[in-house]
Amino acid sequence: KYTTSAAGELLGKEKQTPTETMEGYADEVLDLIFTKEETPLQGILLEQLAKILSSESRSIWTRLEDASGTLPDGRSRLSAAVNPLGLFRSSSLFRMDTKDEQIVSTTRKLVTLVQNQLQVSQDGTANATFDSSISSAETLKLSSILGRKVWDRRSAVLKTGSRLAVQILNISLDKLEDTDRIPVNH
Repeated sequence: KYTTSAAGELLGKEKQTPTETMEGYADEVLDLIFTKEETPLQGILLEQLAKILSSESRSIWTRLEDASGTLPDGRSRLSAAVNPLGLFRSSSLFRMDTKDEQIVSTTRKLVTLVQNQLQVSQDGTANATFDSSISSAETLKLSSILGRKVWDRRSAVLKTGSRLAVQILNISLDKLEDTDRIPVNH
């Protein structure tokens, strides 16, 4: 399927509209991510995405707990409302650890880096592959095309989603099996 070399990728495509170019890139990305059979690249992507989702969920939970205030017994109001008996108080599923903090920090740095790179491309201070200012009509057309492409790959999307769910469950199990639990009085 991938027969053109990187150097010859754009030969004969000089007259493509930005929408056509983005459609081609979308096809390539969708072909890599949403597959019926798991590929090594997809396995890596899903594992990392599962780690990010898990760590970020714990980060959000921690921020919400901190923002909810503290009761006289030292528990957060949110924790008392959601877990009144305190059964999961020391569960590693809800507590951030250093690994989670590293994952969240690294992810935020990567997002900032990508945002800065996109801003540089939009400002015109760096060479962009194509003009990033597309019309609202082109945006609507591209959205429709992407929706159709994802719909055409719906069985692969479903299988990929299932693989992601399994990765999240595996990470949760590993977290529960971790012996470094936080004491209850924390």
